[in-house]
Amino acid sequence: MMIDRDRRITHINRPYASSAPADLIGADACSFVPAEHRPVMTASFALVFREGVSDRFATIGPGADGSPAWYESRVVPIVRDGRVAAALVTSTDVTERVRAERTQLATYRIAESVQTASSLRDPFQAIHRIVGELMPVPNFYIALSDAATDTISFPYFVDEYDAAQEPKAPGKGLTEYVLRTGRTLRATPGVAAELERRGEVEVIGAPSIDWLGVPLSTPGGETVGVLVVQSYVEDVRYGEPERHILEFVSTQIAMAIEHQRAEAALRAHGYTVLEAPDAEVALRVARGLGKTIDLLLTDVVMPGLSGKQLADILAAERPGLRVLFMSGYDDDVLSPHGVLRPGVQYLQKPFSPDVLAQKVREVLDLPQ
Repeated sequence: MMIDRDRRITHINRPYASSAPADLIGADACSFVPAEHRPVMTASFALVFREGVSDRFATIGPGADGSPAWYESRVVPIVRDGRVAAALVTSTDVTERVRAERTQLATYRIAESVQTASSLRDPFQAIHRIVGELMPVPNFYIALSDAATDTISFPYFVDEYDAAQEPKAPGKGLTEYVLRTGRTLRATPGVAAELERRGEVEVIGAPSIDWLGVPLSTPGGETVGVLVVQSYVEDVRYGEPERHILEFVSTQIAMAIEHQRAEAALRAHGYTVLEAPDAEVALRVARGLGKTIDLLLTDVVMPGLSGKQLADILAAERPGLRVLFMSGYDDDVLSPHGVLRPGVQYLQKPFSPDVLAQKVREVLDLPQ
């Protein structure tokens, strides 16, 4: 588009903010962005008209569908008779890139919250807050499945209308549908009604306009729970962008559940547990510890050093260290790591906390 010295639009080549080009002529170019983003726009325009130089800025404005979108814009001065008389503004929609960058950052923050949490509820509160920076989530809950007791619990539950449920046997709700299928479900009233008509679900709780449930699946493919967001108002709707965000962070949430359950089981059996998010941190922890480490429990496939490389380094530094490997990957992936050889202690995921505790005891009782 082109603007004059008063920031008025004099030409625009396509519809914008649900308005035809002809209807935008004469409008203040800054009037279409949120108030908090206008200062960067006005400052850029002022610089171009005052100094006669090009400039760039990033801001939020209405997208093609009316929802907020991120734009990167370049402003070029148009000089007439030795004076900047107008400016050409070209904008590129970078919403997908910004969303991907913010989602990636969110996963790092979620991973950090998981590692520093003192209880299972702590990372869930942090996860709710972090996801809320990416999308509106006034109603957010996490349901966990316990195969040993055949129950579903709700360790984190925030909702405008419904109260948290006590642990219960699986029924035919939307949550259980996601647990059974292991697939994401976006249930609008029409979708929920159709599933209910087919006898696949029974709709429970206050009726929502949008219900979005994402399975929490471990790397081994076990669905350990469901992350659910829902909306009761037309102003908050969920679609493909929100589904991608939740699916992207769901792996970290599943890992939080898996780690916390494993740690709780080991502590319940009287073990002292030191956690580390990766091999490099594990090495720093081990080297800074003046006590004996009886056993290293490590994933095989990790970012950076593998579990086997970590074990080799620590075994050389701490003779007599016992090692128990674990993984959810299949043999084709694990074979090159050498953890499937006879005599190497290995536990295939998924496993229950009690099975883990039993295997740890077994490895510790092995002769040196």
